[in-house]
Amino acid sequence: SHVHVAKLNADGSVKEAIDLMRSLKADCPLPPFGGAEQFSFSPDGKQLALTIKLVNNPAESTDTSVFLVSAEGGPLKNITPGMPGYDVEPNYSPDGRYIAFHSMERPGFEADRNRIMLYDRSSGEIREITVGLDQTTHHAFWSQDSTRLTFDSEFRGTQQVFEIDVASS
Repeated sequence: SHVHVAKLNADGSVKEAIDLMRSLKADCPLPPFGGAEQFSFSPDGKQLALTIKLVNNPAESTDTSVFLVSAEGGPLKNITPGMPGYDVEPNYSPDGRYIAFHSMERPGFEADRNRIMLYDRSSGEIREITVGLDQTTHHAFWSQDSTRLTFDSEFRGTQQVFEIDVASS
């Protein structure tokens, strides 16, 4: 499975689709259960963030990465090099400053704690905003003003909704 982008004309017709991953032998969304949460458009529509497992033996690895690519196609940029765990669900902040994603720290450990990481698009720095949280996170999404992330997590046998301030964690 590859992500393709096609521009819509004013009359509703579609231009030819561009395979954003044409040079790769990899999938996005990730099999077997990945869906649209594995890729995201930037607010201006000019860039996409993709979750891709680009390793020699995909069946033996949990090393997925988040890649950026122009909506026009071109080279992909790995924004999570050196992060050997499961990095998934990239999500641009509405103001375009950050990309939030979930990350498991340890390679090969499928039950590791999911952390929420922030990638600063201007500096390239990545920081964890869930430091000290002894829970796993799922499905983080942004507030409209880009100051908070809402996510769900298991807590004492229930599924709860939490909110975290981006600036102060």
